[in-house]
Amino acid sequence: MPNLRTEAPATYAWLGRPDQVRAGMAQFARWNGVSGPIPTAGNHLRIAADLLRAHAEDRLLTARTGRPLPHEVVGQVRQTLAPWFDARTAAMNRPELLATLDEYGITGVTEPDQLDDLNARYDQALTQDNATGPAEPGVRDMFGYLRDTNRIPTFDQLTDGQLRRLLGHGYTDSAAQFTDAELAHALDAVQKWSQSWESNQGEMFLPLLADTLDVAVEVLRPNPTTGLGTVTRVGSPTATRVLEVHYTGLNHYNATDAGPLGDSSPHITPSKAPRGPEDADSVQPDGRHRPAPVRDAADDLPAARINDPAPKASWHGLRRHARPAVHSTERFDPHADQSNPPRAGVLSGATTLIRTQVRRIQAPNGQWIRDYTLNLPVTTNDPALAQQVNDRITRLLDTHLNSGLALPGSQDQLHINVNLISDPSHPEAVTLTDTARPGRADQLHLDVNHSDEDLLHEVLHYFGLPDEQRDNDFLLRNHANSTTVRTTGLMATTQGQVHIPQRYLRIIEDVTSAGPQLHDHTGQDESTPAENPDTTPIPTDTDLVWPASHAPTALPPRRAPSRRPT
Repeated sequence: MPNLRTEAPATYAWLGRPDQVRAGMAQFARWNGVSGPIPTAGNHLRIAADLLRAHAEDRLLTARTGRPLPHEVVGQVRQTLAPWFDARTAAMNRPELLATLDEYGITGVTEPDQLDDLNARYDQALTQDNATGPAEPGVRDMFGYLRDTNRIPTFDQLTDGQLRRLLGHGYTDSAAQFTDAELAHALDAVQKWSQSWESNQGEMFLPLLADTLDVAVEVLRPNPTTGLGTVTRVGSPTATRVLEVHYTGLNHYNATDAGPLGDSSPHITPSKAPRGPEDADSVQPDGRHRPAPVRDAADDLPAARINDPAPKASWHGLRRHARPAVHSTERFDPHADQSNPPRAGVLSGATTLIRTQVRRIQAPNGQWIRDYTLNLPVTTNDPALAQQVNDRITRLLDTHLNSGLALPGSQDQLHINVNLISDPSHPEAVTLTDTARPGRADQLHLDVNHSDEDLLHEVLHYFGLPDEQRDNDFLLRNHANSTTVRTTGLMATTQGQVHIPQRYLRIIEDVTSAGPQLHDHTGQDESTPAENPDTTPIPTDTDLVWPASHAPTALPPRRAPSRRPT
């Protein structure tokens, strides 16, 4: 922290002694506020927090004339200000709307959802060109035709209402720095730190602190169900200093007690056994013993169903009006062999992408629906292939998951939508192929000749389910008694009939609970602005660090027992 050493030398010295900090924190945690004066640790923490708050305020104030704030900070503040912004633009005349578009760097229509008359413009274009389009064109087909024939409307061709719609879509994504009103809102939140941290605007604090201190922060979100966790990174990807915090799921971050990275950690000898479900268990390092885990037998039972599931037709149309919570994170599975990391300073392993929009909608019969939407960017040489695979995945989901299954904690009814959207330039675009003998599937490579089980296995990763097959390549799955290894369920084996056990519903619900806040859509409310939920993948401009893990392999044939010579 800048100037801590000179402005608060006693606190600086105290923070430099980890054992004393841990003991002081434990004492401070037991203090109830009335039993004597505040412990010494409390005073040091208050001093550090006050200095940190002052530096964060200074960072906000100097951003417009110096180094710009990262979009993680600006976008989070604007999300909390969206209703205020909509009310502000509602009173604007046309010159004010055009000036505001320029202020936020919005230069034109770039997405199908920004046009409320897309269908009419498309039909008119086909008529004028005497052309015939696809039998059932998607919004991207229609938008692409308008773009390719230079018919995307300019500002002059949009009504005032359409300009407001364009502003509403572009506001939170704008890279423009804070206006005076937005800056005042952000400063107020920082100045009232202790009152704001648990609100939506409090979500800006972590990226703001990372930027203020010029560090990266890795956030571990532990999953007690699986024993694993997801890691997200906040701050500059080029930062040379990395901090680690743990998210408890209660809008609160805990500092790690891990020491600095270095070469003093014990070396884990990787397994030399070949990978495969019947390989010998890894016993490295020497002397390791893993007792069989104690598990609830109900975990392997088929997932439970709602007593009175809501018919899809009664609520599915409300998705256009329901506010989504965008959940974009990763699950990391470390390799046993760490001799070849993708780059300096990171572990070697595989990543599971979690990318979904979650809506919580109340059906007319009172049943709450937890509606998940995966808009998956794809690239393929055959456009018809995407629709073929999309239809097949939808049938699998409707058969095995969209059948009234109940999430165990909330008793919400589960429903999953998947849309394959042509977006070859997306960094996470899935390659679709049609080959006679395809390789093993993974989240970024699907083939029309992969089995139904393999396709469904890879799709369910996007909702938080981990790989469960034992695999000696992976540190946490290289032993039959590992708590992460299972022998039943689609994430453990894709051979035989699809089995969706109860634990999968619990894991999906736990992963969602560790993500963004859900927004309840009650009754049959259709007063909120309608947006097509099935057209746009979650954007990203960051290439993946780790490869995606592969689908399970088939069990090898059983070996005949060897005969000893007599």
